[in-house]
Amino acid sequence: IATDIKKIQVEASVPEADIGKIKINIPVTFTVDAYPELEFPGTVTQVRLSPTSVQNVVTYTVIIKADNSEEKLFPGMTATIIFETTRRENILKIPNAALRFKPEASMLAEPVGKNITGSENQPTRPNHAPGGISQFKSPDRRTTEVFINTPEGLQKIFIKTGLTDGSFTEILEGNLSEGQEILTGIMEKEEKKMLTNPFNPSRQSRRGMPR
Repeated sequence: IATDIKKIQVEASVPEADIGKIKINIPVTFTVDAYPELEFPGTVTQVRLSPTSVQNVVTYTVIIKADNSEEKLFPGMTATIIFETTRRENILKIPNAALRFKPEASMLAEPVGKNITGSENQPTRPNHAPGGISQFKSPDRRTTEVFINTPEGLQKIFIKTGLTDGSFTEILEGNLSEGQEILTGIMEKEEKKMLTNPFNPSRQSRRGMPR
């Protein structure tokens, strides 16, 4: 029973695998089908301890309070919610496309260092750069590699990653600096012609850089 439509609450079903990350007062954003282009802010106010099990899937109800001063949200609407469980500020980050890029072996120059933990040419923690990232997924601190372009060929750089929000990933260690260009893909000659054509409305760059 709604007594004040300008203040609403969202009842979110959170899987048991994620409930440990949900804390009181963490911020959330959510969308509803009626306004797919809008994001509404909210705050977690309660985590109910009584679980619900449907087809062996256990979920917990999390209560979110949100402002509805414009009265766009109605009782009974279905919301899709993002919980911001961790935030990092002033970090060095790279686009996730750079982590997925794997060139052919014939394009590579000699690698720098053996691995992130080896004694030879061990990368150091980068200087923090302006920018930030909010974690919406579990931390991923595995060692991986990215590639830069050099006159000798593509150079492999070992890095250690931190938080990711699905689009960008934090760099914890690695020989990369702010503004350095890294590769996210290789374009064929025909693709390059299309990208340089001023009459092609879909042209876009595939290069990325740490931010």
